[in-house]
Amino acid sequence: MPETERYTDSKKCNEDRGLNATFGRRTTTEKEYTAIFVNSNAVGALFCDGEALSLKHTAGVVVVEINLGDVVYIRTHPQDPVGGAIPSGGVAFYSYLTHHESNPGHHQTIVFDSVITNVGGNYNRHTGTFFCPANGVYTFSWTLYCSAGGHIYSEIVVNSNAVGAMRCSGEGANTYRHTTSVVVVEINQGDAVYIRTHPTSSLSGYLPSGSTYRSSFSGWKLF
Repeated sequence: MPETERYTDSKKCNEDRGLNATFGRRTTTEKEYTAIFVNSNAVGALFCDGEALSLKHTAGVVVVEINLGDVVYIRTHPQDPVGGAIPSGGVAFYSYLTHHESNPGHHQTIVFDSVITNVGGNYNRHTGTFFCPANGVYTFSWTLYCSAGGHIYSEIVVNSNAVGAMRCSGEGANTYRHTTSVVVVEINQGDAVYIRTHPTSSLSGYLPSGSTYRSSFSGWKLF
């Protein structure tokens, strides 16, 4: 029997498995529709009606089969109405890593934990993931530093598919080196975009970042 797990932001599956997931919402005076997603596919939904004098809550349970690398998360429903304000206008974010990643491993999501810009609120600093709010063409850029004598391979991933890759090498150097890469991709509402280390390529040294040299991740919608 699969174990039951609770998701507060998002979680990436680390093995092929069955999954029981519980999710719930609590609201005061508003109606809210939410859905649980695997990558960009809704696998469950619920409605919470808070039109009452006290808090109301609703809980839902799904049982799904998911695969290695799948991202599971909760969001408001993209089509049904929500009682609160909905961000409008452009989409853009910029975030950076506030500390050294001393021992990065293979297939590791890099969580850029400090957010400078987050227009639309679609980047999650706790998981390092940008969730696409609307179909369109987007630009993403990431910069990584590597330690002297080291090297690191990284990828930008949409759901579980790598759409760009980069190598940073400090080999032969006596100080940090950095590399920046840019991709322009067409993505769909609900897609999850994040940076990870390469699943199999070798890693050496550590990933530096700080206030005066920032390993960073940014993106914006073109049209």
